Amino acid sequence: MMLRDIEREIKKFGRVIVAYSGGVDSSLLAKLCFDVLGDDSIAVTVNDGSMPERELEQAKEIANWIGIKHYIINHKHDENYFKNSKDRCYYCKLSIFKRLYEFGRELGYTTLVDGTNRDELKGHRPGYKAIIEMGVKTPLIHYTKEEIR
Repeated sequence: MMLRDIEREIKKFGRVIVAYSGGVDSSLLAKLCFDVLGDDSIAVTVNDGSMPERELEQAKEIANWIGIKHYIINHKHDENYFKNSKDRCYYCKLSIFKRLYEFGRELGYTTLVDGTNRDELKGHRPGYKAIIEMGVKTPLIHYTKEEIR
């Protein structure tokens, strides 16, 4: 039943940009978006210099296997990220989401989706504040990491 619920939600989104790292959550989300929306979905990986090259290659391979169009875009964080405050993740996510929206809109994609799951809401999660503020859709939010696996 879980997959049908997520697919039904995805159908409502229109043309989507999947915030895509190549990890379990974003890979499942990319696969579901592609299965439901086809070319009305793209996977976009933000390269801010923190992702190892082998992980970038793995993300490319998985996207290719899924069949979804995949882009890797470069990004530089603003000064708030480098202050290394307790809300660093907020500034990181905020700047990444802004960059993803900007890139996607240039190509006609209007909705940003992210693979955040229920387990990621535990504790101090300033990055989730950016998700809310930016209107990012999180179709996996009701499911645990184990359920997603």
